[in-house]
Amino acid sequence: KESPVSPLDEDQLPNTKKGYRGIHSPYLYYSSGRFGVPFAMHKEDMGLASVNYLHWGAPKVWMVVSPDHEKRFEDAVAKYYPITKGINCSQRIRYLGLFVCPVFLDKASIQYSLILQQPGDLIITFAGAYHQGFNVGANMAEAVNYAWTGWTPKAVECVRGQCGLEEHDPLLLEGFQICRSQDLGQIWE
Repeated sequence: KESPVSPLDEDQLPNTKKGYRGIHSPYLYYSSGRFGVPFAMHKEDMGLASVNYLHWGAPKVWMVVSPDHEKRFEDAVAKYYPITKGINCSQRIRYLGLFVCPVFLDKASIQYSLILQQPGDLIITFAGAYHQGFNVGANMAEAVNYAWTGWTPKAVECVRGQCGLEEHDPLLLEGFQICRSQDLGQIWE
């Protein structure tokens, strides 16, 4: 059976130098029959969007923060988790393993959506949109990242050594190399 999420028209990821499972090719996610199996609050790496399809089974509940409120959300989290302040890592919130209550977002005036994904539904998260959720029961889903037309290496944050994950290489187009954040101006100006 063909994947409903890959390949995607006009996806720029095939133009990158390296390939990673779950970014360049879809991941399948199987959830056992337990209610409430979560996926913690995070946004996609490297300014990418994600495409998420629920094949069968129980629904998934999603909470998606508006990409326009990305910075506001990060600032609100930093108030409660000061350890995240000053860390130059695009995935610092992911590494906290947070599951955020809607009340937290309401108090911080952060726009978000609650979505019930049924089998056959496709959920798209846009670049910069923090999202989390949980499974209502047993199901199988498939997800992949997507780089829209116009996505360039400039959208890639060079993160080597900044998150303490030396093995985390950004996806770079041919002709570009791993860089430190202070090198960005020299490479793309």
